[in-house]
Amino acid sequence: RLKVSERREIESAQVNTRIPPTSSIWISFLRVVVDFVESGELIHEDKINIDISLEEGRKYYYRNITFTGNYIHEDAILLAKLGIEKGDIYDKEKLDKRLNYDPQKGDDVSSLYQDNGYLFFNIDPVEINVSGDSIDMEMRIFEGPQVTVNSVGIKGNDRTSDHVVMREIRILPGQKFNRSLLVRTIRELSTLG
Repeated sequence: RLKVSERREIESAQVNTRIPPTSSIWISFLRVVVDFVESGELIHEDKINIDISLEEGRKYYYRNITFTGNYIHEDAILLAKLGIEKGDIYDKEKLDKRLNYDPQKGDDVSSLYQDNGYLFFNIDPVEINVSGDSIDMEMRIFEGPQVTVNSVGIKGNDRTSDHVVMREIRILPGQKFNRSLLVRTIRELSTLG
C-alpha cells in the first residue's frame, strides 16, 4: 500500500518501490511491459492519481498445441473441444474459457471430463516455447478417478415440500458425477422461490 504524504506531488522513487520497473505481464494476446510508474498527483488527502507508462508488445499466435496426461480422450477430440487452432491469435481469456467452465455454453474441455464423473479433473496450460510471434502450448492434464454420487441431501428447506425439491434434482445417488446436471439442478431449484 502506497503511503500518502502531505505533499501535493508524490516522488517517483516512492511509487517505483511498490511496482518493479520493467516487469512484464500477459494481457490477452499482448505482452505488456511496465517501464516505470510516473509520479502521482495527490488529489485529496487520501486519494492519488498514478500514471503508468506501458509498452505494448506485438500480437502472438498459437503454433503447436499438445496434450499430456490424457488417457480417456484422444488429442483430436480435445483439440476440437478446445476450439483453438494453429494460427489463431493468442488470447488468454478465451483459452481459460475454453479449458475451464464456461457457464454460458458449458462446452469446454473440463465439461468433457466433469460431465462424465471426473470431478477432480484439472488442466494446466503451459507456454513451452515462445519464438518470434508464435507460442507453443502444452496442456498438462490430470484426469483423476471417476466419482459416483453417494447421496444428495437437502438442508434449509422450510417453505417448499421435500418431494417438490426432489423432483427438481437431476443428479442422483448411484450416477457418475455430472457438473452440467448439478448446475441445472441448482438453476431449477433457484426458480422454486
